[in-house]
Amino acid sequence: SMSAIYRLRGEFTEAQRLCENAIEILEADELRDERWIAASKLSLADIYLDSGTRDARKLLESCLLVFEAFDDKHWLALTRRSLAEAPREDDQYEAALKQLELCQESLHQAQDQHWEGQVLHSKGLVFLDQGNHEGAAIEFGAALEQFRLSHDTLWEGRTQVSLGRAAAAAGQSGRAR
Repeated sequence: SMSAIYRLRGEFTEAQRLCENAIEILEADELRDERWIAASKLSLADIYLDSGTRDARKLLESCLLVFEAFDDKHWLALTRRSLAEAPREDDQYEAALKQLELCQESLHQAQDQHWEGQVLHSKGLVFLDQGNHEGAAIEFGAALEQFRLSHDTLWEGRTQVSLGRAAAAAGQSGRAR
């Protein structure tokens, strides 16, 4: 959890150090819990994605195997959301959207509106990267509604910024402001 705080602050070196320490402790514990180890590795992979320092795909794929073995839909969805980021950054939009669709389906079945909002936001980013400003605005708008329902002001603010980026990219400077 401390690692997540540093990650959100953009202090990736400290976030990575804390996450690696947590994984080391969890792997050495005699009462190993593979799910917690995989969840911590997912956090480390997200640090890699945010910082752009390392390719996170192999780490994410190993997490996916663990969560599939436990049939843990929540963690599967989060892992797939992260797995969509790497191909998006490499302009592999169809692969990114495929992972996000799988993720959204799982979250919808679990009625997890908060995380579904984050997936909608990620889909909006894919559309924005493709130059589909209207599609991006639609996804960001749907995400914004989810965050308002869950009262998540951090993600609501992030989504407002993304809506502004989509409007600016579409040449709508007044709307962007």
